[in-house]
Amino acid sequence: DDDNDGVNDDNDVDDFNKNSDSDGDGITDDVETGGDASYNAGVDSNPLDTDTDDDGLADGLEDSNQNGSVDEGETDPSSNDSDDDGLLDNEEDANLNGQMDPGESDPTNPDDDNDGILTVDEDTNGSGDVTDDDTDLDGIPDYMDPDPFVFVSMKAFLQGPFVASAGMMHDSLRVTLNGNGSRYVPLTEPYTNLTLLGGHPFVHLGGGGETIHPNILNVTGPNAIVDWVFLELRSKSDPTYEVFTRAALLQRDGDIVDLDGVSPVVFRAKTDDYYIALRHRNHLGVMTAAPISLTRDKPNAVYIDFSSPSTLTWGTNSQKTVGSVNVLWAGNADANSVLIYQGANADRDFIFFDVFLDEENPNGSFNHIGHGYRNSDTNMDGKFIYQGIGNDVDNMIFFNVLFYPGNVGSVINYIVNQQLP
Repeated sequence: DDDNDGVNDDNDVDDFNKNSDSDGDGITDDVETGGDASYNAGVDSNPLDTDTDDDGLADGLEDSNQNGSVDEGETDPSSNDSDDDGLLDNEEDANLNGQMDPGESDPTNPDDDNDGILTVDEDTNGSGDVTDDDTDLDGIPDYMDPDPFVFVSMKAFLQGPFVASAGMMHDSLRVTLNGNGSRYVPLTEPYTNLTLLGGHPFVHLGGGGETIHPNILNVTGPNAIVDWVFLELRSKSDPTYEVFTRAALLQRDGDIVDLDGVSPVVFRAKTDDYYIALRHRNHLGVMTAAPISLTRDKPNAVYIDFSSPSTLTWGTNSQKTVGSVNVLWAGNADANSVLIYQGANADRDFIFFDVFLDEENPNGSFNHIGHGYRNSDTNMDGKFIYQGIGNDVDNMIFFNVLFYPGNVGSVINYIVNQQLP
């Protein structure tokens, strides 16, 4: 009865020979039991079990210097999650060799990517599994990726497709099919390669090239996709300075969502305050009046509703009021920063030449109706028309200029300026 507990050695599971290594794991029994010849689960390693915590790592491998303590760089042989990060030691040390090899996380570090956020808190999508979170879609799970990111939920309406009686936008560009059977809304964002009048009106910083699965365009109803939009984060200290841009999707009900068609939009930017601007290829852009705090909290992402008249925006008359909601000014066919009906660089002239030079208009008819995903389609119905019923000049350019609140003289050569610094 070596431990003097009243039970003979051959019947006593707590009775160990301090000088022996009963389980052959390289650690003597007295070291495993802390020198008291008694195994305390959760504190000691078991001298009768080579892998006390059943994590696939032998006690002698975890306690590499075999001193019975968990020293720096060692995992705990009495716990299968040594750093309490929600990942078992054998998940982190996948090849079970006691070392952190390329592609493995550190079973001794509760913040595997050293980004200041504990691994256990990097379950961004709320699934309960940190291994399936890759918020920036770079192939590296968030808990292994120090890249920053923030979320924002947004809502806005474009005047072109807005139907006041329905309180939402139509999705004609999604519904209409090209000759090859694909939808007018492209699967790859249109801004990177958009060239108009010899220039590039949209220049990406950090983002660009976003693509979606064709199934995203099969969704109907309020969540159906209307078009792509261009988003900007701008410096809180200098709103003229763009920090990050990316393309996202606009739904009929005004929600602006990420590439899965439902989620808040993620930016690969650090947690901070930003001015947030929304632009579109043939509408004038809009921006928040002040910087907005963005965080990594996806379920509680900050919400910006540009359609609400109560949302303060940069400048004056930055949007058009239709009934009880605000919409982005339509008619900016050449995607610059001004809306012009008559004069140099008039948007109606851009539409005229688009119609006149359309390859399907060999006779150069002014009444020709062109079809396609074109900037000159200001009402976004899949057709670009210069004159006649449903044309893209009258409602979206002429009347916008004529009745613009700042055009007190109602002159047709007035220039409506985009309210972005």
